[in-house]
Amino acid sequence: MVKRLCILISFLIFFLGVRVTSAKIAQVYAPKEIQILDFVSVSSNQNGEILTKTFKLKVENKGQEPLYNVRFTLIYASDQVSINEGEVYLGNINPGETVVSDDDFSYSVDMSKIKIIPEINLHWEVEYIDVYRERQGEVLIKEKF
Repeated sequence: MVKRLCILISFLIFFLGVRVTSAKIAQVYAPKEIQILDFVSVSSNQNGEILTKTFKLKVENKGQEPLYNVRFTLIYASDQVSINEGEVYLGNINPGETVVSDDDFSYSVDMSKIKIIPEINLHWEVEYIDVYRERQGEVLIKEKF
């Protein structure tokens, strides 16, 4: 029964893009062609004051051209955060298409520091190839607890 429920939830997350995050995220800036829409929760574990969160990325191609070999890498996070796994490969994304990554990313948050600053900054590097050339940019996401 539990296995069937997990399969159903995975189906809903992947195919319907159901939002199941516990955080509130806001994208501050990014290349105009691509946008992180959401973090899709995979797991959350707390050990004392350290909360480890694992997510998939939900991303949309906002441009008019396909994007190829799209890769997001979490390159920096606020002081209260440790990046555990930060590379997410999304492959090719057609114009107007929204995809949820197969890859996960994870980070750990020192919850004692979150009490002082209840928001973290996640700086991503995004790399992709459009019809003209290879491009690189940065994305800043703010997550509020």
